[in-house]
Amino acid sequence: MDNNAAKKIAVTEGLIKDAFLTALKRETYAEITVSDICRLANIGRSTFYRRYESIPFVVNDVFADMLSSISNVHEHVMGTDMLCKTPLCQFVRENEKYSVILVDSALSEAFISYAVENRIDSVADDRTDLNEAQKRTLKEYLLSGCVYVIRRNLRADADKWDSFKCVIDEFIRNGCHLVNA
Repeated sequence: MDNNAAKKIAVTEGLIKDAFLTALKRETYAEITVSDICRLANIGRSTFYRRYESIPFVVNDVFADMLSSISNVHEHVMGTDMLCKTPLCQFVRENEKYSVILVDSALSEAFISYAVENRIDSVADDRTDLNEAQKRTLKEYLLSGCVYVIRRNLRADADKWDSFKCVIDEFIRNGCHLVNA
């Protein structure tokens, strides 16, 4: 595939993902159709189906985009994020188009599951005394709490949000120190 074709594919996929996120502002995930996405992206259904098998595949790409930009909880609060990624809460505040993912109940649950399955969160994975089910539960707990706080405070002003974030980060940091002691 040449460079121009790759760029065209990336642009088309971006249009589809943005159209999905726009549709999500108006409807729940369950109500969105391929026709809705095509209309908002100004593309034909055949173009959609050349790129994606169905809407859940679009959702997975949106989740992957989000995960590629965010640090995990442990890296963030312990200051070990060498790639300088952004914590989820800050990422969503700075990229409002993704907030609809966390506001929709079905999608926020799906995002948590996707994130647990598709990334390492060293606060759990470094623990050799935990079995896989316990590690997964710890990851789900951390992400669920993070998503809940984001949803509750999405419209909070910056100072109020920074105050919440500092308290939560300190709480998690102290818990990590205790766990690793």
